[in-house]
Amino acid sequence: MQASVRTLTIIQAVRVRRCWSYELVPCLVGFNIENLVFKRLNPSDPSNYDVIPHPRVFESLAQSLTELQLYMSKFASLIHLVELICSLHKLERLSIESVTWFHIDQEFPSSERYKLPPNLQELQICLRRYDGALTKLMEWVAQYRGGALPAIHTLSIRSQFSVNDRYVYTPAATRVLANVGSSLRRLTLANFFEPRGRWEYPELLAANTELHTLCFRDIDLRDRFEANRILVLRVSWIPSFLIQIASTSVEMMSFEILVRDVEHLGILEWQEIGRAFSLPRFAKLKRLEFKVSAPEQEAARWIEARLPLELMQRGVVHVSQLH
Repeated sequence: MQASVRTLTIIQAVRVRRCWSYELVPCLVGFNIENLVFKRLNPSDPSNYDVIPHPRVFESLAQSLTELQLYMSKFASLIHLVELICSLHKLERLSIESVTWFHIDQEFPSSERYKLPPNLQELQICLRRYDGALTKLMEWVAQYRGGALPAIHTLSIRSQFSVNDRYVYTPAATRVLANVGSSLRRLTLANFFEPRGRWEYPELLAANTELHTLCFRDIDLRDRFEANRILVLRVSWIPSFLIQIASTSVEMMSFEILVRDVEHLGILEWQEIGRAFSLPRFAKLKRLEFKVSAPEQEAARWIEARLPLELMQRGVVHVSQLH
């Protein structure tokens, strides 16, 4: 049978224990599916995630699939996940969210054995931090460089939940950014920087000279204040980061900021942030977004009163409420 199904989304309910959704994949031969989405509806614990069988079940899609989204799934091993990714030779867009595997400490997949899909352009990774999965996956991707690394133009690296070793994946992620180099156009980072520590990555985006969109999510200021609203520690990484961006093509930048009260925005160094955006490298900036978990009008008045008049007169600043 030959058929054309451009997009297929498979959703499995939480209480269904049998992994029927992945057993369906071999039956899709001949459908020429380009976009495939696997979702499991909100299991409360990773131990309840579906276990994806051996990657060979996806062989029927290897020559047609250009986009794959895996959401709340579990593999027998990291190597099984890597084998699946590398077997999809036509893959252009890959999203891995809340995915994990049984054994974190295991044989590490080699870039010599497993080749990334040559046409991969968009890579989104959002994993839990506490089991080390994000660090392992970043270390695997960081092996690829030069001709072994596809020309990725969109990259999103996000981590979930707060734990003591929340930034252990950052060094591997910085190597990924360096290796991707000038092909990168759009970058999203979340929980990437240590607010309490000093700036340790002075050349983080030195190789990404053609960036035009930067998004920072989950800038959480809620634990920077004591119950009596006394400031615990100022967050200073933003201006330090801005002044070392190498690209002169940045057109859009977005910050998502979590606060308990609009006054808590004072923990950020707004004067230094304003000075950074006055640098010539941001001359092409068309939109500067601040999405704040506070009433929109209050946040807008607070932020606009603290940014330089020259920046406000450019008409690029936009403040909205983060829902």
